[in-house]
Amino acid sequence: MFLERFRQWSQRANAQERAAAIAQLAETWLDDQVDDCDRRQTEQAFTLYLDDPNLAVRVALANAVAPHSHAPRKLIWALMQDIPDVSAVVFQQSTALRPADLLHAIERNDPAIQTAIASRQDLGVDPVRALVRQGGAQAAVTLLENPSVRLSPMLKHDLAERLRHDARLRGVLLEDDQILPQTRHLLVSTVSESLRHLGSFEGWVDDDRMAITALDASGKAAVEIASALTPSEMANYVTHLRSTNQLTAAVLLRAVCIGNLGLFQAGVANLSGASFGRVGSIMSSARPSALNALFAKAGLSKSALLVSIAALQIWKWSQSEEEALSEIVAAVEESQEIDAATLALLGRMACDIDRDAVRYMRADIELQAA
Repeated sequence: MFLERFRQWSQRANAQERAAAIAQLAETWLDDQVDDCDRRQTEQAFTLYLDDPNLAVRVALANAVAPHSHAPRKLIWALMQDIPDVSAVVFQQSTALRPADLLHAIERNDPAIQTAIASRQDLGVDPVRALVRQGGAQAAVTLLENPSVRLSPMLKHDLAERLRHDARLRGVLLEDDQILPQTRHLLVSTVSESLRHLGSFEGWVDDDRMAITALDASGKAAVEIASALTPSEMANYVTHLRSTNQLTAAVLLRAVCIGNLGLFQAGVANLSGASFGRVGSIMSSARPSALNALFAKAGLSKSALLVSIAALQIWKWSQSEEEALSEIVAAVEESQEIDAATLALLGRMACDIDRDAVRYMRADIELQAA
C-alpha cells in the first residue's frame, strides 16, 4: 500500500520534491530501528527512481545509496548502468564494488568513470595499475592528486611516457620531487619540443633557430637534472638519455664544460662500453693519447674530443663555470679542427651563463630592496 501511494505521489511531484524525498527515504533506510518490512519497501521505492526522467533525481538517488556497504547489489548494479553523470557517483563512492567491477569500468575508457574511480579512497593495486596503463589524462591527474594513493616512481614514469603531452599532467609531475630524473627530463624535453612546434607554427622565429633553441633547452635541462644525482641514479639516467637518443655530444660537452664531470664520465662510459671506473681513471690521468682513444670509442667527433680534453685540463684548477668556459673557448677557438657548430654551442653556453648571473644579481638586489 505504501509503495502504491508513494508512486502516485511521485507522479504529481516535481523533480526538486522527488530529490528531497530520496533524502528522507535514505534517513529511514539507514535507521537501525526500522523493521525489515519497512526497509524492503524503502528499497522498492528507491527502485522506482531508477527510471526517473530527471537526471538530478537519479543523481540524488546515487548519492543517497552509493556510500553504504549494505545497499542492495541490484540497485547499485542498475545505477552503474546509467549515464556517466549518475554512474560516476557510484564508481566514486560505493564500497560494494569489487575490483573486477572497477577494472571492467576502466576498460570502457569513459573519462568521467575513470576519473571517478581514480578519486576513490580504497583503490587496490590492480585498478591503480589499470588506470596508469589506460586511464585518460584527467583520471591520471586525479590519481596523482589522490592522497590515499602512493604511486611508485616507475608508475609515475609510465604515466609521463604515455600522457606527457597533457600540460596539466606535466605540471603535477614536475612539482613532485619524488619522480625519477629520467621522468623529469622526459617532461622538460616535451615542453621544449612543444614550444618549438608552437614557435614554428605561429611564425615567431624561423624553424632552424627554434630547433636550436629547443635543443639547447633540453640539453641544459639534462645537465641540470644530473647535477643532483647519486652515482647509481646517474647510471640509470644516462641509460634513459641514450635510449631516447638524447645522450648527444652536445649534452656531454655541456656537462664537461660546466664541470659536471659525473654526467660526462657516465655518458662516455655508456657510449664507449668501458667501465665507469676505467673512464674515471683515464680522465684523471689526462693523458692525451688515452683520452683520444676513449673519446673516439665513444663516438665523439674531433671537435668534441678537443673541447673535452681542454675542459678536463682547465677544470683541474678552475673555480667557476664562467671562468672555466671562458678559458675553454680561448683554448680552442683558434684551432682549425674545431667546427663552427661546436663553437656556436660554446658561445650560446657562455651567453646563458652570463644571463643567469645577471638574473641572480637582479634577484638579490630586488630582495634587498624589499
